[in-house]
Amino acid sequence: MVDVVYFGEQAVKVQYAMDTEHFRLERVAQAAHRRIQKLAGGRCACGAALQIGVGPKVPS
Repeated sequence: MVDVVYFGEQAVKVQYAMDTEHFRLERVAQAAHRRIQKLAGGRCACGAALQIGVGPKVPS
């Protein structure tokens, strides 16, 4: 789509900026994921709400 709106060197610059922003957002999302998992004390694959507290919580 970038090539449709922009041409030549401008298209390359726009694509580079988009790629840079994409990777920055990926890093931010990964950091947030790690923070949430650390606070929650583990991963919950069953769909139950994450519990904040000491140690992992296992739903019954």
